[in-house]
Amino acid sequence: RVIATSAARDAVNKNDLVSAIERAANLKVEIISGEQEADWAFQGVTTGSDLAKTPLLLLDVGGGSTEFIVGRGEEKHFAHSFPLGTVRLLEKFPSSDPPAPEEFSKCRDWLKSFLKNEVRTKLEPALQRGKKSGAVQLAGTGGTATILARMELKLERYDRERIEAVHLSLEKIKSNRKNLWKLPLEKRKEIPGLPKSRADVILTGVLIYESVMEEFGFKELRVSTRGLRFAALMD
Repeated sequence: RVIATSAARDAVNKNDLVSAIERAANLKVEIISGEQEADWAFQGVTTGSDLAKTPLLLLDVGGGSTEFIVGRGEEKHFAHSFPLGTVRLLEKFPSSDPPAPEEFSKCRDWLKSFLKNEVRTKLEPALQRGKKSGAVQLAGTGGTATILARMELKLERYDRERIEAVHLSLEKIKSNRKNLWKLPLEKRKEIPGLPKSRADVILTGVLIYESVMEEFGFKELRVSTRGLRFAALMD
C-alpha cells in the first residue's frame, strides 16, 4: 500500500508524480487529505498504547504540513492539517550555513505569529474542552519527534521500543535548537542519532516543537513511534 501526503497533495505535477510511483512500485498510490492524515496519526498513537486514555494534543510534524489533533481515546475534539512543515519552512526561510542570528529570528518570529494567529484561534476551544478530562499531554509522532528522541538516546539505528519511552523537556528541546542552529550542515551530520539525510530539516523541525510548546504552555513532549503508517496498516 502506497500512501502520499502533503507533498503529493500540493505538487503541480501531481498526476505525473503518481504515474511514476505507480510504475516503479506496481502499486496504486493513495493521496490522502490533510484531515485523513490527522485522523490516522491520532488513531495510530492512541491504539494499543498507554496514551489511549490520556487527553492529548498530538502533533505530526511532516515536511509539508503539521497535523494538530486534540482528543482522548476514540474521541477527537479537533483535527486539522496546517500548511506548516519542516521542508516548507526551510524553503520559505533559506539561510546561510550556519544560519545567521537574524535569519533565525526572522523564521522564529514568523512561526510564532502563525501559531498565534492561525493555529491558536482554531485550536484553543478544543484544548479547553480537552482539559475538562484532565491535564492535556503533548505528544509528537513522525520523523522530527523520533529523530529528537534518537538524538537524546544517541541511537545510530532506529529502536522503536526505546524511542517510545522518551520524554523531552522544553529545556531539552530549547537546548537542542540552540545547538543545532549554531552548527554548519556538515557538523550537524556528525551528531549521534541524527540521520545525515535529516540534518537540514531538523533545524525547522526542532523550532516548530519549541515554538508550539512555548505558545501553548507545554513543559514536556512525549514521543510516539506510532502514527499514520500504523493506522494505515490497520485500516
